[in-house]
Amino acid sequence: MSPRADVLVDVTPLQSDHRLRGVGTYARELTRALLDEAPDRVTCLASVAGRQWLPPDLAAHSVFGLRAHRPAQVYWLYNELFLRAALARFRPEVFHGPDFNGIAFAAGTRTVATLHDLMPLDEPLGRGWSARASHWRWQVYYRQKLPRVHHVIALSDAVAEAAQIRLGLPPDRVTVIPPGVSSRFSPGERGRGRFAGRTPYWLFLGAEAPNKNLPRVLAALARLDRTRPWSLVAAGAWQPGHLAPWRRRAAALGLADRIDWVGPVPDEDLSSLYANALGLVCPSLDEGFGLPAIEAMASGIPAVISNRPPLSAVGGSAAALVDPLSVDELARTLSALLEQPRLRADLGRRGLAQAQSYSWSRAARATLAVYDRVAAGAARLP
Repeated sequence: MSPRADVLVDVTPLQSDHRLRGVGTYARELTRALLDEAPDRVTCLASVAGRQWLPPDLAAHSVFGLRAHRPAQVYWLYNELFLRAALARFRPEVFHGPDFNGIAFAAGTRTVATLHDLMPLDEPLGRGWSARASHWRWQVYYRQKLPRVHHVIALSDAVAEAAQIRLGLPPDRVTVIPPGVSSRFSPGERGRGRFAGRTPYWLFLGAEAPNKNLPRVLAALARLDRTRPWSLVAAGAWQPGHLAPWRRRAAALGLADRIDWVGPVPDEDLSSLYANALGLVCPSLDEGFGLPAIEAMASGIPAVISNRPPLSAVGGSAAALVDPLSVDELARTLSALLEQPRLRADLGRRGLAQAQSYSWSRAARATLAVYDRVAAGAARLP
């Protein structure tokens, strides 16, 4: 029988702006599920700085060190020193870094890393020392650190394949474990909470990240029937000062009074945000997985998503798949859903069934199996 690994999981992503993004959802929900499955084996690693952002249930299972968060330009350096010190102090059998920043190594400890996507490798080199430092950091992460970890957990087949092709990771050191979806996302939340009773709205999540394809979303919305009541709720962690250009673009398209830029939505309001929407609009150019798609489907609303993997695999026939480069196709799909309540209801039912395929407890059990394999010496670097 494989040994039952003593595991340290980095939860510091929940103490930074990552808590507002998909990587934060993954770190929070997977760690909760790991603690439910194996509370005697899993310990969380947190920082005393930013403790107010750490969920109390995870804080109760945490050990703490000190990691600074500012200035952000050298955040990676603080993180590296913090993780190295923690591994030397606590000496776990297995260390799991669930986000992009959490990879460290120590003698006697096996390191597992979750790979969300490879998009930073494709970002153009910006100007200035901050942009160059960021570019260098990503190169180190992908080209030097990931090849050294004992095992990589990829969120989708598409990410695993890209890692093997672009980074040369051996297939036997990569395991695909899809995320789950929280039970709080439910059609039963419709008509309840902060977002109940609003003008019928489409939901867009993800702020201004280029892969989210917001320019084409706005262009498609501009073609919808203006005689019908509808709006767009745009939620996400917008950077200060970055919203003004998008407001101007929306105004130029005649959408100024149709868009509510709500910014980050607290965790307790997310189920209301999803369940009360006409549907999710997520024609991403690239994703590592696409958590909003399954959260929308679990909420019983249509998911209008890209026909590219991994989103196409996540939604399957239960979602409205569109070419993310075609404004015409996106506009036609949104128009059909706006005008046909039965079509919305049918996609909502199919999506609800599809969402049952995803479970955080299932993801946690598969992750625990990876820990045990690594602790037993399987997937070890030669």
